[in-house]
Amino acid sequence: PGPVEEAQSLLLEFAPGAWTPEHTHGGLTLVRVLEGEMTLRREGVDHRFGAGEGWVEAAGDVHAAGNAGATPARVLGTFLLARGAPLTTVAGVPSQGAPPGPVTVFQSRRVAAAAAATAFGEAATTTLGFAAGAWTPLHSHPGLTLVAVLDGEMTVRSGGRETVYRTGDLWIEPPGDVHVAGNATATDARVAVTFLLRPGAPVTTLEAPLEAPPVRALPRTGGGAGGAAVAAGAAAALLGAALSRRRRTRRA
Repeated sequence: PGPVEEAQSLLLEFAPGAWTPEHTHGGLTLVRVLEGEMTLRREGVDHRFGAGEGWVEAAGDVHAAGNAGATPARVLGTFLLARGAPLTTVAGVPSQGAPPGPVTVFQSRRVAAAAAATAFGEAATTTLGFAAGAWTPLHSHPGLTLVAVLDGEMTVRSGGRETVYRTGDLWIEPPGDVHVAGNATATDARVAVTFLLRPGAPVTTLEAPLEAPPVRALPRTGGGAGGAAVAAGAAAALLGAALSRRRRTRRA
């Protein structure tokens, strides 16, 4: 794959029976099931994933995804693209009477500093809940990190600047960026974090003791078992707990 120059996040809701047509993506894609159960259909084989699990799609991988269950499902896709690469290309012509597709809840796009996707051999995702007043400690990540705000509002302090992100927004943390992130509002917030990692590298490096300001409360990690290709339900890497990881080159 080419250099990563753009990142997009896409939150989709699948009603029971909703499916995508067969399609491909123009770059590496990491998918996490947030609610319900999803089925990934690839080369005629179905793979099922529950909440907290996920999978990796290589560029050009032909597949379809849908909700074969009886309750709605939500998934977050994180796309890493080279400049000019298409987000999605439908494979063939959809047939008459095809099932309904998913509903887009939000879609965000960020331009990233160019980084070679091949430099990162592993990928992991987790969700973090931030109560009102909850902040991470001062920290950095050795890999490329993408954070999508699922609910509420988040504040990031980095390089002497403070930036606010709201539901549907996406931000990118380059390797080595020292920062804190927190919820400065009176209501809860929730984020989905995608890490691209070098094998053996730590997910997070703390730059200050946990008790140092501005920490008043720490984020809580979303639950769920690890997926075959995307590590999920990690104990909070920001708190120094071990994060289950999977090589992104493996198929689900």
